Amino acid sequence: MDLAECKVVKSGVVTSVYMPDSAIADFKQRVFLISDVHFDSIYCDRKLLKRDLDRAKRDGEWIICAGDWVDAMQGKRDPRGRLDELRPELKSEKYFDLLVDHAVEFLEPYQESLLLFGYGNHETSVIRHHGTDLLSRMVGALNNGKEHKIQTGGYGGWIRFMFQSGKTSQGRVAYRYHHGKGASAFVSDGIMDDKRAAATIPDADVVHFGHNHKEYVHPVARERLNGKGNIEHSTQLYIRTPGYKAAYIQDAEGLSWEYATMGSPTPLGGVNFTIGNDAKSKPAVISYEKTF
Repeated sequence: MDLAECKVVKSGVVTSVYMPDSAIADFKQRVFLISDVHFDSIYCDRKLLKRDLDRAKRDGEWIICAGDWVDAMQGKRDPRGRLDELRPELKSEKYFDLLVDHAVEFLEPYQESLLLFGYGNHETSVIRHHGTDLLSRMVGALNNGKEHKIQTGGYGGWIRFMFQSGKTSQGRVAYRYHHGKGASAFVSDGIMDDKRAAATIPDADVVHFGHNHKEYVHPVARERLNGKGNIEHSTQLYIRTPGYKAAYIQDAEGLSWEYATMGSPTPLGGVNFTIGNDAKSKPAVISYEKTF
C-alpha cells in the first residue's frame, strides 16, 4: 500500500498511520526497520544499503530508520573524527551542507516509501555541538513539493498502525522505537534492554532498538487478563537492527572509532515485520524476516 493512501498524523513523538478500509480483509503490509546507517562514513556499505532499499521500494514496504542515518563525525573538534575517514566529496568548509545534499540525492528515489526518521546519538551530537539539525534539514528537503510527507520522529517514540472501517476502529498495531544507549554490550548484545522495556512498555507490539550495532529478533510470549476477565495470549516482538557501518570489516589500519571501541565485527542489515489480520481477524504482527 502506498503511504500516500494513508492519513498520517503526528502529535509529539506519536505518529498515527490511519489505513483505508482496504486494509481490513486479507491485508498485509511489510515494514522495513533500519538504524545506524552512518551514510556519510567511508565505512558505510552503500551497496548493501541500496540493495535493501531497492527491494523495499520494489515490494511496497514502508521504511523506518531509528536513528544515526548520518555519521557526521568529521566536523571540527569532534574527538571521534579522523581526516583519513572524510569522504572526498565532503572535503569542504561546507561539510554539513554537503552531507545533507548527498543524503537527499541518495534518498530521493525512495521518498514515497520512507515513513519516519528518528534521531540517534550522532544527529543529537551535531545539534548539541554545532547548532544545526541535519535530520530535519534532510527530511524537509525530501518532502519539498511531495504529496507524501516523511515524518521526523524523536530519539524515541511511537507509531500506531490504525485499522478502521469508515470511522469505526478495528484495532491497531503499536510500534515503539528508541535509538538506544550505553556501550556495545559485547556479551549480551543489549538484550537486557528488552527486559527493562517489558516492564515499562507493556502495550507495544513491536519494540525496536539500534545503537550498539548488534542484531537480534526476540519474540516474548505474553499472558494478559482483559476487561472481561478472559485470558489473552499475544507476542511482543523485540528487534535490534545492526546498521550498515562496516568499520571493523573495512578498516585495514584498525584506527577507526568502532575498531577501537567495539572490539569485534558486527552484522549488517535490517529487519522486516509484516502487519495484517491474525486468525481471529485482529490486527497483529504476523511475521518477520531478517535481511542480512
